Amino acid sequence: MKKKLMALCALSSLLVASTGQAVFAADGGQVQTKGDITFEQDTSPVDPLNPIKPDPNNPVKPVDPDAPSGTEGPLSIDYVSNFHFGKQKISSEDKTYYAKLDVLKDSNGNSIEVPNFIQVTDKRGTNAGWKVQVRQEQQLTNTNNKELKGASISIKNGVVKTAASNKAKAPSQVSQEINLVPGENGGTGPSQDVVVAKQDEGMSTWINSFGTESNADKSIALKVPGVSAKEKESTYTTNLTWILTDTPD
Repeated sequence: MKKKLMALCALSSLLVASTGQAVFAADGGQVQTKGDITFEQDTSPVDPLNPIKPDPNNPVKPVDPDAPSGTEGPLSIDYVSNFHFGKQKISSEDKTYYAKLDVLKDSNGNSIEVPNFIQVTDKRGTNAGWKVQVRQEQQLTNTNNKELKGASISIKNGVVKTAASNKAKAPSQVSQEINLVPGENGGTGPSQDVVVAKQDEGMSTWINSFGTESNADKSIALKVPGVSAKEKESTYTTNLTWILTDTPD
């Protein structure tokens, strides 16, 4: 009986081996797939943010009807405040006048006073850095082409902020005092650094405000000599040009 059982087992093994079927691995094998992504340049405009507490989910709107439009592209100046020194009495003494705070409207339509500021956005993805400079084109001049001789504008107390969600490095060079020099004889004044983001700094949206809540009302000054001729009921204006370049050098 024992011999018959052994013979039967041997025959069964022989039948299985002679079928010619392939023997497969027990784990079922492997298949590779791919993951991919393609980037395109984002050139959409960026709304101004509150310079006191920047929040991309709560953009603001400038109240100033003469507020300049921002630039377009992946590296952009989104907003810059005008400097309004108001209506002042004529004086024969040297005077210093301070620019009014900027006024914005929040998402609820409420007006808020904030420091004057410039906002820059870098969406290039190169991490190459950037630089903002400013120059005064000409001396303050009225519609009669009369200059406010000897007048000078200074910008102080620069401070940079960004949204809490932005983990990029802050621009490392922020000017604390800029004394503008107006252009003469049809020329322009010299360009001066405002804020510089070196390589691997300043990605996404950054605000450079001139002063904090405590000193913004004294951060932009216009000095006018008492001896300067001043025509009554006449507005003197000048143009400031803000230049954004795509490298910090």
